[in-house]
Amino acid sequence: MARNQSVLFVATTDSYLKWAQGLRSELAGQIPSTLYMLKSLQNPSARQTVIAVGQEQAAALERKHLFTVLRWIRRNKPTAVVVAATSPALVVMRWLLNFSSWGRAVALVSGSPGIAYHLVGKPLKARAEADLIIVASTRELERFTRALEQLGSKSSLALSTLPFLESVRDSEKFSGPKTLVFAPQPDMPKSKQDRERVLLSLNEIASREPDLKVVVKLRAIDGEAQTHYESFSYPELTSELVASGRLRAGRLEFVLGSIQEQLLNENASLMTLSSTAALEAMASGNPIQIIDDFGVSDEIATSVFEGSEILLPILQFNSNELREPADRWLTENYFHPRELNDWIEALDQLSTTAMPKVRTLIPKSLGLSMFVGELLRLVFPNAFGRSLIKLLKRIAGKEAG
Repeated sequence: MARNQSVLFVATTDSYLKWAQGLRSELAGQIPSTLYMLKSLQNPSARQTVIAVGQEQAAALERKHLFTVLRWIRRNKPTAVVVAATSPALVVMRWLLNFSSWGRAVALVSGSPGIAYHLVGKPLKARAEADLIIVASTRELERFTRALEQLGSKSSLALSTLPFLESVRDSEKFSGPKTLVFAPQPDMPKSKQDRERVLLSLNEIASREPDLKVVVKLRAIDGEAQTHYESFSYPELTSELVASGRLRAGRLEFVLGSIQEQLLNENASLMTLSSTAALEAMASGNPIQIIDDFGVSDEIATSVFEGSEILLPILQFNSNELREPADRWLTENYFHPRELNDWIEALDQLSTTAMPKVRTLIPKSLGLSMFVGELLRLVFPNAFGRSLIKLLKRIAGKEAG
């Protein structure tokens, strides 16, 4: 790379921050880079930030308003801006940049901090506002290539390895109690009934295996943001189920911290619907089960696990018959040879291959309500913005969240 090149990373959530810092560490010694937390209503708490990047990096991390970031870009002219955020945030930034000649020259990079195989259709249409999309598996690369062709997009694709997998693989383990760790997702399954079903099934597993410790690993506590909105939290549902007598108090243990802390126990196995924690368990060598009680589809992000040999109903869990994913599935999904990674080389091409930008009054790649909501989250990342979004949702007849 030329010496005058540089990369700006901006992140909004804990998972995206972890991803951005990991990619940035791979650039060290090759290209100068800067990382900021882009102020948003989705920003992590101080506790979540430390878990994502460590105490030292968290202390040095600066939080910048969207307009401050845009001024920084205009002044410093980085080779590329990696928008480590959900696709609506990417669309908002592209839209604002397109209103100036200098802004239209800025190359944006997008990607996902975890499993993205299911993010085709509307999600990919929004991601296609980026000049370069970083994917994390050869199957994602193949699928996104076909999908972008169907969209008529000129976005480029490049391959990386999810940065956190190497650190997980190298972690030293200890011998702890036999444990089943359930890694929930805030947005899947969606319904209250399905989420209660998960808890009741975990309770049943704990009942039939009294020597098994059953843990629900939370990523957020009351008042903390997550990448996706959670309608029915598992701790709240547990309290309701205990109060109604359907679940025994104390049978399930809720813990905070990183999933890596749980996986350091060599006697821990992981269960999830489709959390990226599944990949961390694979990297660390812990047994894993992907639950298929709610189907196998892109909608609930389980389609990627077809052929893995670890898709099973919750209640088929047996601590004496633990499973590991098929070798071929691992190679095709997130554990490909590192020499295939070309995302850094792809960054080098952006200055000469950036897509032509079109200025529009309203972006066509995102629904109007989602666009306005994300714009408000970024322009007013405070209590006023939160109140304004709730008011607009109430006017539109939608549930505030």
